Amino acid sequence: MSLPFDLRQLHYFVAVAEEESFRKAAERLHLSQPPLSRQIKQLEEALGATLFERNTGGVSLTLAGRALLPKARRLLLDAHALSGIAQSVIEESPVTKVGVTIAILPDTLAPLVTLWQKVVPRLTARSGYTGELLAALAKHELDLAFIGLPAETTGLELQVVDREPLYLALPTGHPAARKRTPSLKDLAELPLFWWPRSHNPAYHDHCWRHFRALNFTPDVIEVEPGQFLTHERIARGEGFTLLNLGRKHAGVKGMTLRPFKESTRFEIQVAAAWWPGKTSETAQQLADIAKTQLASVRQARDASSRDARSD
Repeated sequence: MSLPFDLRQLHYFVAVAEEESFRKAAERLHLSQPPLSRQIKQLEEALGATLFERNTGGVSLTLAGRALLPKARRLLLDAHALSGIAQSVIEESPVTKVGVTIAILPDTLAPLVTLWQKVVPRLTARSGYTGELLAALAKHELDLAFIGLPAETTGLELQVVDREPLYLALPTGHPAARKRTPSLKDLAELPLFWWPRSHNPAYHDHCWRHFRALNFTPDVIEVEPGQFLTHERIARGEGFTLLNLGRKHAGVKGMTLRPFKESTRFEIQVAAAWWPGKTSETAQQLADIAKTQLASVRQARDASSRDARSD
């Protein structure tokens, strides 16, 4: 059942009663006098009683006003106490630590964290590579990790929340860069910049199975993932690589990004991963929020890509 008045109106009533003046109460509340008078009038109408007697020297409480004043003060104190209890519960609750794959861009992650914090106010998030996040999860340094699959996830609860395509990053001067959708085999003569298997053995093996199935055997130059120097080497024509969307905007002059024919074989599934147990319900909530939000981002991005292609 809704009340005919609110705590703000009681707060205004107490201020006027204590100052014995609408002008002084308005100054104390940092209000102009007309809205303060309207709120008091609405309170009087809601209660069906006149609370103040107006006179040239200010105002004084009526009999009804004198009866209401101690009760209003007590209600306001109780409301403050409730607020303090809620805040103390938040402050005493444990911090939920979330790791997020770099496949999720910072401009996507920031609003996602805001949505998470509406459910779990004490939440922190950090970005990293899947291997790093899984290691932190194994050490219980994270409560939940959003990782790229395939990966070694034995014993973990998993929920797929998104998928990320890979793009060819190739020299702008290469003939394949002039194609809208080149093939890996268009780059057969170029070395492939690739990361060590130890970075993510499961995904590394997954990709090489597909290379073999496509009868594509590139010469490999092993590099650490995410190095800007690798992009500069690609721009100089020394090789090519595959990048996820999280690195799509990290190109340099002379390096071109293209979707490629075989990309669906190599796309990364983004999944929430956590250890079964007491945090499972919270992890599931955060995973559901991520799935909804990332789907919305993907739809907007796909629509933008379609518009760009039609121009």
